[in-house]
Amino acid sequence: MEAALAGRPAGRVASGAGGRRGALWAVSNVAEALSSEQAAARGLVIEVGGLPMPGNPMKLGGYPEFSPNPAPELGRQRSRPTAEFGV
Repeated sequence: MEAALAGRPAGRVASGAGGRRGALWAVSNVAEALSSEQAAARGLVIEVGGLPMPGNPMKLGGYPEFSPNPAPELGRQRSRPTAEFGV
């Protein structure tokens, strides 16, 4: 299949399916997936620390959207565990 489809534009391959049923679509790379209109419309791209990241595809009605925080700076949370262990 790879040899048969190599070098053919994705749109041409999809249009050549001739109305047959089944999933047939081009595979996106990460940059294409993050910048797609569909991903933006479904809220599948979030921003963490100024960087776009894939969001959670599971959307549950009645629950707030999860928004992760960036990791703390190295050593920033050190005082709490060291105090708990008496170090």
